[in-house]
Amino acid sequence: KKFNVIGFADYSNFDETFIPDGSLMLSLPDTLYIITGESFDTLFKFVLSKRSMTKLSHLNNNHCNGGLVYIETTQTLYCLSGAYNKTVESYSLTKNHWNTLPELMNAERSSASYYVFNNELIFAFFGYNTPQSKYLNNVEYCNIANTNTNNVWNTIEWVNNPDGVSLEIKSHFVFGI
Repeated sequence: KKFNVIGFADYSNFDETFIPDGSLMLSLPDTLYIITGESFDTLFKFVLSKRSMTKLSHLNNNHCNGGLVYIETTQTLYCLSGAYNKTVESYSLTKNHWNTLPELMNAERSSASYYVFNNELIFAFFGYNTPQSKYLNNVEYCNIANTNTNNVWNTIEWVNNPDGVSLEIKSHFVFGI
């Protein structure tokens, strides 16, 4: 099979900014959001139907190898952690503005898997802690819909169960759920 090359209008100098390793991408219907740049702190939006690339906004922090998820009910992107960063930032698609949320509690998480449950809970699964050079064996979650909890991140430690199922993490290349 052959892949078709799609030409597109670049309104943002994306071709000079894109760095594949460490960039974050999130695909939604007809739209691809990309966080890249020299400091992995620039959000771009590619719209397939218009074949256009636009720079939207700069983040407050570097999120190299972090995570990017979307909450449909609030039309909000969440950029999570990274190689040397525990910061979580939310981006309102309607307001074009980034807000900083509570840090992930335990440590920096690069190459982790993230999952949104019921448009209100964000889970961070395992990953790699770059400053400590170790694989993480826990899961953190935050109820972003409950403003009474100050968006605190809770930790679930992985425990080997009595059935003999164990988890030994040997690679930080974990793909999204």
